Amino acid sequence: MPPGPPIAGFIVPINPVIRGYPYIPPAYSSGAPQVAQAGEEEPNETLKAAASSPTPSSVGRPARASSAASTHGSKQTDEDTPKPAEPASRCPLPYCMLGLCGAIVIAGIVAGVLVSMSAPVTVVVQSSNSKQRWLTDAIALFNAKAFHTSEGRRIEVTASYGGSIFDPTLMPHIFGPATIQSVEQQNLLSPVVSSPATNCKSSAGVPVGFAMWRSMAEALGWPNSTIQFKTLAALAQSPVGWASLGPQYGQWGKFHMGHGFPFHSTSGRLAVTGMVHTITNTTSGEQLSAAAITSPATRTALHEIAKAVSHMGPLDTSLLEKMRERGPSYLHTVATHESNVFRWNREHGPLGTNTLEEPLVFVAPAEGTFWVEHPLCPLDLVEWTSPRLLEASRVFVDFMLTPEAQMLGFRHGTRPYLTMQGVLPADEEVFSPENGLMPDLSPETAPVLPLPSNDIVSVLLSTWKAEKKPARVVCVFDTSGSMAGRPMAAAKDALVAFLDTMADHDFIRILTFASTTKALAPQGTLHEVRPALQAAVRAIQPIGSTRLFGSITQALDDINDLRAVDEGSGDSFSYIVVVMTDGQDNIGGEAEMWSRLPDGSATEQLHIFTVAFGQNTGSSATILRRIATQTNGKHFTASESDIGDIYEQISMEF
Repeated sequence: MPPGPPIAGFIVPINPVIRGYPYIPPAYSSGAPQVAQAGEEEPNETLKAAASSPTPSSVGRPARASSAASTHGSKQTDEDTPKPAEPASRCPLPYCMLGLCGAIVIAGIVAGVLVSMSAPVTVVVQSSNSKQRWLTDAIALFNAKAFHTSEGRRIEVTASYGGSIFDPTLMPHIFGPATIQSVEQQNLLSPVVSSPATNCKSSAGVPVGFAMWRSMAEALGWPNSTIQFKTLAALAQSPVGWASLGPQYGQWGKFHMGHGFPFHSTSGRLAVTGMVHTITNTTSGEQLSAAAITSPATRTALHEIAKAVSHMGPLDTSLLEKMRERGPSYLHTVATHESNVFRWNREHGPLGTNTLEEPLVFVAPAEGTFWVEHPLCPLDLVEWTSPRLLEASRVFVDFMLTPEAQMLGFRHGTRPYLTMQGVLPADEEVFSPENGLMPDLSPETAPVLPLPSNDIVSVLLSTWKAEKKPARVVCVFDTSGSMAGRPMAAAKDALVAFLDTMADHDFIRILTFASTTKALAPQGTLHEVRPALQAAVRAIQPIGSTRLFGSITQALDDINDLRAVDEGSGDSFSYIVVVMTDGQDNIGGEAEMWSRLPDGSATEQLHIFTVAFGQNTGSSATILRRIATQTNGKHFTASESDIGDIYEQISMEF
């Protein structure tokens, strides 16, 4: 039966295809001829005709006699006695060779046609990671069913998972971000990828809210009552944190939350947008305005809430993993998709690795929740597509909207689009408090917040960047002689670009090191020193040995000095050290460095991000990885071609 009309208020009608789900019959039909099933591939019509036609070798030759018996009677005479066959006339060598070459060419052409007709059409999907498990199962089912294009070529699908930022290096044929906004925003850049109004189709309806430890959610009333974002905002701004709810909760200390970097992460961007909706009392169905976002009251509230943000990053899943690794005392809640809560409980709870100290639950803010549609968009405008690939892509997207594929989403805590349309009832065994989910969660019980326009998103992100928790950053930069040439040029370009990504109110100090460690002038907040400091970076010349451990120790001293000054300011800061080296320490001081490093048990401690540049870091790479892990940072291995990307990833952590 065709699905009913869309639920009122569900999914902002960015384009007409996203608004409603076109009916697809149980057997695939999308305008292409009916396809053969697995094992029943029909040969090409041209090849079938060729197989039933006389071969070239038989054309023009008489049929050979079936018997050597004479047609003159049974009595044999000398004349009747079979004579030895005369040798066939010989082909002149040049003509024989020419004929042989022609036969080989024809055979090659036929073989090429056969290979071409049998080679599969491979469709590459770039998808957000929040539907990774579901899409992996659906792709396996699709490939097993052996769908074909209209010309008879089998379709095979592969996928790559990450955030919702388009990655042209993957050369995908289908883009599957969390929201249609990612497609529209990419179309403002290069390359333009798709025509959303005619290509994109919603695949799911997933609420975006917060993952929270069960005991903490229960302290806020879960599952018996809904939780408002105002409650979370009040916790974030309270100087006593959880104790504001009662002395029995004081053991949890101040409230610590995490969300993805809003410029890159869909869940992070929607979390900040939800904050502004609550701050401005903009209810479900109302769009935010630029004036409301940039008002002094909104900016002040954003700044205060940001004090509780202890962790960011490109992906919400990395923050969930940090929750699992460090336990309830480290991060209390992370902005994420409902399906990720189910996944972490299933994979890391008692039925999985059993490494969660307690279960997570999903909190959908009662004032309003974003329900993301997870569009699947065949890319008709990229240069690497073709009519064949576009047809194959649409076959897969249509398959994803069949009940068979949609029901696979239940296994992974995903509410498929047909469920949101009332066609498929939700699986109550999946959406249950035991799994940290609520069976009655819907656009009616958690009202839908409208996705803002691209213009409003730009205002929102620039306002957030100006009000986010300021960072104190010390960069430890290797200028030893081994960095000479292209490595130094690439590293300097990356550091200059890194300074551009930082917020104006972030503080920066750069320590260069070779045989000794020196502070590069000037230092200070970026809006004061950025141009001059970038010029100083460009003037760096490599020379000397590698004083790695002593330079890291110097960075720790500098951070402690900055922290001592900041304690009297009444503000909250993130403390970051970024270490880049291409070699191994040959000066000494490792033991002292380890004795000074924080143990990583508290979110207020500094985070160290380490970059092993090139192939000659040897044992230093192992040490750098240990440093980053202990301090809740990250370790990267970089080359000349990607060191700029590495610094950009680091900038998303604070």
